[in-house]
Amino acid sequence: MKKHMELIRQADAVLIANYTKGGAVNYIGGNTYLEMGIAHFFEKPIYLLNPAPDQAYINDELQSMDLIVLNGDLGPFRSPS
Repeated sequence: MKKHMELIRQADAVLIANYTKGGAVNYIGGNTYLEMGIAHFFEKPIYLLNPAPDQAYINDELQSMDLIVLNGDLGPFRSPS
């Protein structure tokens, strides 16, 4: 866990690949949510590949993180040709 925290601290941003899992659309699991909280603490931009999920127990917290939603488009992360 400390290694993950250090990697997030050193990163420019965090990309969350939130796909549908087990019927939960755009699912964000507990470990991913924890890493998002760490990124938020370190004031790193947090990108979601897909829109934020409707998971009642984290909705308020997700809204407070100023997430950048990519709507499935990784174009901003591609290297110039």
